[in-house]
Amino acid sequence: MTGFGGALKNLGMGCASRRGKLTQHSDLSPVVYKKKCMACSECVRGCPVKAINLKDKKAVIDEEKCIGCATCIAVCPYTAIDVNWESGGDSLPEKMSEYALAVMQGKKGKLAFLNFAIKITKECDCLAKDDPRVSPDIGMLAADDPVSIDKASFDLVVKACGRDIFEELHPHRDSLR
Repeated sequence: MTGFGGALKNLGMGCASRRGKLTQHSDLSPVVYKKKCMACSECVRGCPVKAINLKDKKAVIDEEKCIGCATCIAVCPYTAIDVNWESGGDSLPEKMSEYALAVMQGKKGKLAFLNFAIKITKECDCLAKDDPRVSPDIGMLAADDPVSIDKASFDLVVKACGRDIFEELHPHRDSLR
């Protein structure tokens, strides 16, 4: 959803709670894919604020009650509930940066960042897929500033590919944002 992920993404997303991850990814409650929903009620039982009910043998999320904790996504055995991937993409880079800043506060001079620019794929590694590589391996970078290491990683991948591979793969995302 960001077009490029490095130290800032790993810090902001990786150190966020489950609710924080959902908040960053989407501006709305999770969505229920009705065709996949088997009315097993795992999400109903798992929701800590009782925001989910069954209606016509399908889960329905009350967006007014939903707190965005993503428990329903985690407990659904049919993957019928997920992040609304079409929502929130425009604000994700800013949210992720705010989370990263919060994690870093009070730690100046105590942090180091490593980017392993290897096995670079189109989609996020959080999707747990074995996507094909889109760039040659670059290597490992180290810095004390997450912005500079991400920019260096980005520039080295673009140089190795001979073009902005991130723009090519995600034309609707600003990878440097």
